[in-house]
Amino acid sequence: MNVLKPEVIFALPGINPELRSRLIKELIAKSGYIHLDVDFIIKNAVERGTELGKKFELQENEEGNVIVILEQLKRILFNNPNNKKFVITNLSSEIEHFLRFESEVCPINKVLTFLKRTDLSDQNTYVS
Repeated sequence: MNVLKPEVIFALPGINPELRSRLIKELIAKSGYIHLDVDFIIKNAVERGTELGKKFELQENEEGNVIVILEQLKRILFNNPNNKKFVITNLSSEIEHFLRFESEVCPINKVLTFLKRTDLSDQNTYVS
């Protein structure tokens, strides 16, 4: 059986959270992406007392949490063959965690960043 890999976009935090939020909403509305907010997944699991939440509570460091969240993201990304487009936020700011995502879960198709471009005029121009 040939399992199609999901299309994954990571939207990193930046200096313009409003733009980031707007683009994520557009990806959802216009292109059918599903937004996976890692902070929300963790908070919701802990509050509900799920098995996943208990795993997070048992972790003693960020590395342990990354392992648990990568396992959960893998389950979500490959659980439903009809959902194959995801935009993920709030995984981490560490490059090692993104590399680990690619080696243990699936390739990252795009990374959106929201940085102010200083080589243009005084306008707030952002690039991704």
